[in-house]
Amino acid sequence: MLLGMVALARGDLVAAHEHLMVALRSRMSHGYHGRACDTVNAVAVRCAAGDDQVTAARLFGAAQATRASMRATPGIYGGYWLERQAELRVTLGDTAFDVAYGEGGELGLEEAAALAFGVEHPDLAAGSVRFGTTGAAAPRQSGPDTDWRPAGRTERA
Repeated sequence: MLLGMVALARGDLVAAHEHLMVALRSRMSHGYHGRACDTVNAVAVRCAAGDDQVTAARLFGAAQATRASMRATPGIYGGYWLERQAELRVTLGDTAFDVAYGEGGELGLEEAAALAFGVEHPDLAAGSVRFGTTGAAAPRQSGPDTDWRPAGRTERA
């Protein structure tokens, strides 16, 4: 998850998405539910950065509800999650944030993880630079030279 957090700090949504999905899958499959809540929160930050605010609020709500049911604290990232939630509340508005956060609070951790896994990869989103045209197509290169031959025994070393 740490690599996903570093990618978020750099603004690299593609790398953040990939690292966070791997971390969430690992934590869920091995039963580290407290740490999975951290990863769900991180995916929420990734969603907010990728203009999917409603999903972000739902994920924040789900992570908080799960953490509360486990009687666990948010740990070292607690302040960071609160700051991102406050920014999201400003972006969405109080009412929309509260509705989405409440919807997330009704999800179990398995459902929250499924929601997180369903977040579209930034490279696959409409308008992704990965699939855009950047200019004229490069000309095809000609085939290999006619003098080409495999290296012999003495030439390999």
